Amino acid sequence: MKIAKLAGKVLSHPMSKKRKTQAVQAAKPSSKPTAPPPGLPDSSIALLLAGIAFLLYANTLGHGYVLDDDLAISLHQNVQRGLAGIPDIFTAPYRENCFGGCLYRPLTLTTFAIEWALAPKSPFIGHLMNVLWFAGTVALLFFTLRRLLPQRNAVLPIAVTLLFAAHPVHTEVVANIKSRDEILSLFFVLLSLFQFAKWHEQPGAKRLLFAALAFLGHCFRRRAPLLPL
Repeated sequence: MKIAKLAGKVLSHPMSKKRKTQAVQAAKPSSKPTAPPPGLPDSSIALLLAGIAFLLYANTLGHGYVLDDDLAISLHQNVQRGLAGIPDIFTAPYRENCFGGCLYRPLTLTTFAIEWALAPKSPFIGHLMNVLWFAGTVALLFFTLRRLLPQRNAVLPIAVTLLFAAHPVHTEVVANIKSRDEILSLFFVLLSLFQFAKWHEQPGAKRLLFAALAFLGHCFRRRAPLLPL
């Protein structure tokens, strides 16, 4: 009986209750990503992965216009007008006279128009921006995977991101300036998922609005019906 009473006193002690509460809280799964090794934060890993992606396609910086680049850039009247042509880009199809179909990708053409205003007839700036957008997409993929897989360490997201960055299936998309719409489409989808994951962790109208705006950016960069104006 004395042993039982003593055990009851120990269990009812405030310190024992505190330790029990801490143990229960520690057992609950966390939605936050596990901490990376000391001295190697996620931002550094993402920057390193983006650097690798940039180096993989740095050899395209000296290339010229190829394939459909002329139709979307060097021969596109609204793009050739630079900043002045941007308003008309939002009220016109992707290619003049709906050549190849009435596609609507105004934000992609807007980036081309801005680049044309900065450096007319220069494929270098177009290739540079493609490689930079791809590198940014690789970094964002890592951040998104870290949010979607909070119980995993950084090894799996790093491996998946490296496989994505080095896969040769992306060669045409990065090397062909016109295919920037593909890169931007994935970038904004990942950004939307990233913001939604943050909203799920800490609900708030601001994060949900960012997720919706990012998805809207994706919609303006892919195939969509052109409504009559």
